[in-house]
Amino acid sequence: MIGRPRISVIVPTHGRPSSVLRTLRALEGQLEPVAMEVIVVLDGPSEESERALRSLMTTFPLDVLVQEQAGAASARNRGADRARAAVLLFLDDDVEPLPGLLAAHLRAHESSPGAVVLGPYWPEIPVTRRLHPIMVREWWAATFTGMSKPGHRFGYRDLLAGNLSIPAEIFRARSGFDPAFPMAGGEDWELGIRLLRSGAAFVYTPDAAARHHESSTPAKSFRRARLEGAGDVRIGLRHPWLRGDLPFAWWRKAGRLKRFVRWVAFRAPAVGDLAVAVAPWPLHVLDVLRCRAMWHRLGHTVRHYCYWRGVAELLPGVDDLDAFLDPGARTDPAWREIELDLRAGLPEGRRRLDIERPDAVRLRYGSMDLGAMPPIPGLEPLAGRHLDAVLETLGVPLFALSLAMENASLSPALPPRLGEEAAIP
Repeated sequence: MIGRPRISVIVPTHGRPSSVLRTLRALEGQLEPVAMEVIVVLDGPSEESERALRSLMTTFPLDVLVQEQAGAASARNRGADRARAAVLLFLDDDVEPLPGLLAAHLRAHESSPGAVVLGPYWPEIPVTRRLHPIMVREWWAATFTGMSKPGHRFGYRDLLAGNLSIPAEIFRARSGFDPAFPMAGGEDWELGIRLLRSGAAFVYTPDAAARHHESSTPAKSFRRARLEGAGDVRIGLRHPWLRGDLPFAWWRKAGRLKRFVRWVAFRAPAVGDLAVAVAPWPLHVLDVLRCRAMWHRLGHTVRHYCYWRGVAELLPGVDDLDAFLDPGARTDPAWREIELDLRAGLPEGRRRLDIERPDAVRLRYGSMDLGAMPPIPGLEPLAGRHLDAVLETLGVPLFALSLAMENASLSPALPPRLGEEAAIP
């Protein structure tokens, strides 16, 4: 009898047979065939895709499921329902795993049981002078580089479903992806909220790397921005305590142009939609002429409109938006704050944060108040690895703090004032 595989790879796909075949071929040889299974979910019947997948010869077990088009969230859940392994790995159909990706995910789960493992998928974009591909490459690079920093504090927007593994038990206990997010409009972020609130730890594993065959264009980025706007509203509907920290919650503080764009999205969407339809043409001209500043300004303005257009789909009036953001309509969770006296030393401070995992911390050095890090909705609780970043945010130089601690051990009554340079004997 064949035993249970160690990892189930789930690939949702829609209308991209050549892309999903490339992903499957890259999985060959990653692990012993008995250690893995692959489940491809066709989101929307496609004779071409189904024929290509069912005729593909693989060394690993391959299961092909077909469903009426319902979105990536539903397709991933369908694949998870069929999966037999204790670890689920979700890959997008345009993500080509590099050698060792599966093994790196499994190693991460062995060293961090119960963790949610995030792997990078670097955009595979040809070298070009075109501004949009450069912008896309820079965004992805900044995203994954930020996760790799030792003091990075993970938030729900770090959960990207293109290269993500999670224990099956935890995924099912959280009810998987929310299928109410039908078209890649925040279903991974919404799952990230529930996972972080349940105490799950996020782990970034750079060795679990893949190539992302990014095919974004300005027009596609506009559609994506609209989906993100609607997705953020859905997130606020399910998690009212997050409403004040969603991107559109700061609209009253926006400049005149952004307020005008918001007005168009609510009051004159036909005019705005026409502008979006023709925007790729002037953007192309500005790109050819190398007018970078104008290109960025126009593209950002159009994406800003599209985001608000998505918001207006679910909150059709400004009054609806105001009611949605009314602080009285939000119920904040019970944040936990602790106080740390750093006279006990930085290692002791890190140890306390690792044990207590507060949402906020107030720091002091004896009677000296160093400041407070307030709770930030949507971020993981504070841990020891975050302490240096917290001190940096509060403007406390680490060298001055270390010197204060060293001198305090010699003369506790006369610690130097933090932030001042001390004379070197």
